[in-house]
Parts: sequence; structure tokens; C-alpha cells
Amino acid sequence: MSIYTSLKINLPVISYSILHRPQNRSAVEAYEHTIQEMHAKVEEESMSVASNLRKELDETVERQSQMLRGALSQFLETPIRSDNAELQNIFRETFRKHRDQLTTGVPAGVIGSSEGVVRIGEARGSAFRVLAGNGRKYLRELGYPVTKTNAPVYESVYLVHGGENLDVLEHIVRDRLGIYSSPHGEHIKLVQTFVVAAHNLLHNAGTAYERAIHDAWGEAVLYFSKPDIRYEDFRTALVPAVEDLARQTSLPSVSIWQRKLGLGPGREFLIRCVVASERQVNSLVDAVQSLSSSPHLLDAIVKRGCLVVKELLYPEKAAKSDA
Repeated sequence: MSIYTSLKINLPVISYSILHRPQNRSAVEAYEHTIQEMHAKVEEESMSVASNLRKELDETVERQSQMLRGALSQFLETPIRSDNAELQNIFRETFRKHRDQLTTGVPAGVIGSSEGVVRIGEARGSAFRVLAGNGRKYLRELGYPVTKTNAPVYESVYLVHGGENLDVLEHIVRDRLGIYSSPHGEHIKLVQTFVVAAHNLLHNAGTAYERAIHDAWGEAVLYFSKPDIRYEDFRTALVPAVEDLARQTSLPSVSIWQRKLGLGPGREFLIRCVVASERQVNSLVDAVQSLSSSPHLLDAIVKRGCLVVKELLYPEKAAKSDA
């Protein structure tokens, strides 16, 4: 039994996100190259860690089953010959089941990652202007004013299952890639500032985020705070609203995230909307207005929500038409 099943809580999906920007606009091309290399290396090392862990667990199961068979043979004082293979299989399967119960079968390392660059869209009506204006103010509060003269703002997102994989992610970046080694070392040389936050996935409508981003143009992120209402009641209102948002817009993936306790600045909640094209942001903003049927969501999202639109740079993909 894992700690999650013991506490009767779901295994959390956690997003580890970093807002960052290069020191100057002239470094953008080299900067984006190091970012894409970083994501690819982290995912590659995650697969290596997961593979090594599976191998070590399998070897442990085999070793323990052999030891138990040997101990049982000595206890009976008679060599077990005819049923050796069958007995070994029984022990092996028993240990495997026991292992899975304790480890929960959680994949090691990241389960997916993305990189997006903030885009300043053209005004598409009053609703968009309000939400996008709030979004620019929000980024400025965090130290990232978005203008056509400043270097662009980026967001890196790494997804993991369970808190222990935050340790694995840290080990991969610090020890396997190396703080001063390429590509991480090259990225550090070019970066100006960065802000980190961690969030738990509350609900996902549609395709899982880590799969949806492979076919997406980008994502529209709505940042907001809880109004004067109990957390349980607010989350209960959010889930059907997001499901309805996904249905109205036919977006590939719409997910709700809540900041892990005290881990990061800024708004506590956010909704990540994966968009197949930039034009889908229009239908999203129109659909967001329907949230006004709930006074709490009207206040938190429609009136005070902060919209940030990003074009995805990673996973790398072929150019898409703006249909």
C-alpha cells in the first residue's frame, strides 16, 4: 500500500513551471536552441532513469525469489527439483505484486514537457482586451513586462507524477545534465531572470495535456485567484465550468491547476487551454463569458482573470495553418 492509497488521495500530477527571458533580443535564436535541447535531454534522461529503475526492480524480484526458494529448500531438508520452475514463477509473481502495491507503478522522471513563448495578440474585442490586458499586468507584476521592444518571455513546463519525481527532475538537471554543462550551462549564460512555481492538476477535460501539446499551435492560460468562498465550493464550481468550456470550444485539452502550498508567486489557480491554432483563442474568450452564470467564476475569471497566450516551441512540430 502506498502513502497515497493509505491517505485515500489521488496520485498528483504536478506541473513544474518556469517563467524566464533572455538577457537581450539578439540572443533569442541561441536561447531557444538551448531550451529545446534542455527539454529533449530531460525527457531522454527520464526514460533512462525509468528503464534503469524497472531493471533494478526486476533484478530485486528475481534475487528475492531465488533466496526464498533456497531458504525453503533448506527448511524442508529436501531439494526441490521437479517443481523448481513453477515455484520460482510463483515467488516471482508474488514479489512483483507486492512491489507494484508499494511503488504504485509511478513512472520515474517527467511524463511530458512543453515550452512556449508569450505572444502579443491583436485586439479581438473588448473581452479579449480586458483579459489580455490583465495578463500583461500580471506578467509585469512578476517582473516580466511584455512589449515589442523587450526580449520575449518564455514558460517551461515539466510534468511529473508525485512529489518524489520533483527530486528526480532536480537530479536529472543538476547531476545528469550538469549545472554548468551544455545545454543547461549555455542556457544559464543567456538567461536574464526566472520565476518558478509548482501546481497540482485538479481536473482535465479532453486529451491529457502532455499528449495534446504534440499537435497544438499553442496554449492560452487563464490565471486567477479564489474569491471569498470555500476552496471545496470553488473547485466544485470550476470542474463543470471547464467541462462546458471544452465542449463549447472543441479545444483539445482544458485543464485546471492549483498551486502547491506556497510553492511559487502569482495567482493560485490557472486554466491551461491547448489551442490547435491562434484563431481558437477567439472562441475561447467568447466561451469564457458564459462563466458569468456563476457569480464566483464571473468575479474570479471573467472580470479579474489574466490571459496569457503562448506559441509552443516544444515539442517541436511541423508548421500549422491558422485554420
